[in-house]
Amino acid sequence: MFLMPEVCDPWQAFLHTALLPRRLASNLSVDTHLVLAGGQNMPVTLNLDGQAMTSWVASLRNSYGPYARAETDLVGMSPWLKPLYQGASQFAERLLCMGGLKGGLFLNNWLLATNLYSQAFDCASILHACAELEKTYPDVPVVVRSLVAPLHARLMAELAQADFVFLPTRQVWLQHEIQTGGWRHHSDVKKDLALEHRKAATTEWVPGAQFCDADFSRACSLYNALYRGRYPVHNPDYQDAFFRLGVQSGWLRLYGLREPGKPLCGVVGVIEREGVYATPVLGYDLTASTAEGLYRRLMLKAFLEVEEGRGILHCSGGAGHFKRQRGACSAVEFAAIHVARLSRPQRAALRSLAGLLHKLAVPYLQEKVL
Repeated sequence: MFLMPEVCDPWQAFLHTALLPRRLASNLSVDTHLVLAGGQNMPVTLNLDGQAMTSWVASLRNSYGPYARAETDLVGMSPWLKPLYQGASQFAERLLCMGGLKGGLFLNNWLLATNLYSQAFDCASILHACAELEKTYPDVPVVVRSLVAPLHARLMAELAQADFVFLPTRQVWLQHEIQTGGWRHHSDVKKDLALEHRKAATTEWVPGAQFCDADFSRACSLYNALYRGRYPVHNPDYQDAFFRLGVQSGWLRLYGLREPGKPLCGVVGVIEREGVYATPVLGYDLTASTAEGLYRRLMLKAFLEVEEGRGILHCSGGAGHFKRQRGACSAVEFAAIHVARLSRPQRAALRSLAGLLHKLAVPYLQEKVL
């Protein structure tokens, strides 16, 4: 791979101090290498083993297979529909494996649910990176995750012209109104602001720079209790180092919530790239009363951070009703797969899967509030 001199920005700092030298999640038995694209060093996740239980953030196989089947136990699916859905998941997983996507090479993958991209990450830089990667791994598809039309329409059109295949991955939510202040006019936001005002006297927000060791450990446990306890275990099993190094590098803005003198009862982490924000970290005490409004307060904290930066908040997936009531709009997220160097049977398998999903899954994701 071609490498540039290290650039002193938070993303590069996190890349060199955390992603490259360490395994930050126990269910991500993958390697991270560097590739030069768009004038920047960026991570490429090498998932060469193709284990089905590798977290979905580095495995389309897991996303369509074990993760999708695990979700059927969470959404209250009807007994007659559940076996059909699980059968479709197994069929999709088989087609992915036939297409070479037991694993994959995930370009500019930060091991997050939502990857953020700079404007320099264009079609030409992606094709250059693909050419470099395919010299060493000619039979392993290159994947670009987290593409949504509202943010990446031009890039997606150029990738389609360059013979990339697009697979829908999930429904996500984007909040554009924060730039204009329009989000504050929603009735649920007004209630959230009133709640925060009432609770301010008895709780405190603690920035990650002031976290002690116990706070980092607690933040990790709150995240895992939500995303790997309440939700499928295929979400990343982050270790304390992910939170600590994210804060130290300046890449992750972490905020803890607690009553003075007590352990953290909630945590939210915000990242930003060229005006687009995401919240890769969120967790709260699941035993607390809903009257405490912990989730509402944590999301409000993220909204306020984005308002200060006059940006767009990528709200990721899930909790669709909650996010829509606060002005967010849904979009279908896609993964783009470079198929030009793959064998004819591999290309046929992936194109067949893409065709089925565009006919069946995309209309569902566009209409359903998930």
